[in-house]
Amino acid sequence: MVRIYTGEIEAGSAAAFGLAMSRRGSGGRVAVVRFLRSETSGEAESAVKLGIEVFLNPSAGGRASAQKGWRTALGLCEAGDRDLLVLDGLLDAVEAGIIPPADVETLFGFPLELVLTGRKAPVELVKRADTVVEMLDIKH
Repeated sequence: MVRIYTGEIEAGSAAAFGLAMSRRGSGGRVAVVRFLRSETSGEAESAVKLGIEVFLNPSAGGRASAQKGWRTALGLCEAGDRDLLVLDGLLDAVEAGIIPPADVETLFGFPLELVLTGRKAPVELVKRADTVVEMLDIKH
């Protein structure tokens, strides 16, 4: 199962963390890898308190940080010991040209649920995903 939460507002991260926390509360094995995000957030701190591993790859680190996050994500998929893996901001790293969409597609074959977030989801990933939610800023 591959879910994409995308759009012009940052609600995708909140939705993904909500799903992760719900799954963890039901006994699921969950991890989050953050790409090009600030080092701290309320969602990440709350997730850690619930026993969710959160791997930070801050935006300040740029390309090297995002590539490190990619290696972490790939390693978690290959380990096969998670039910749910949230890749928060991965779509932003794809849009920035750091991670190729074809590389992301290689994760779709692993036996776990993936959640990808970011502002712009590439068409090729949208076509392959099981669920795609676009967040819109109707009124702010």
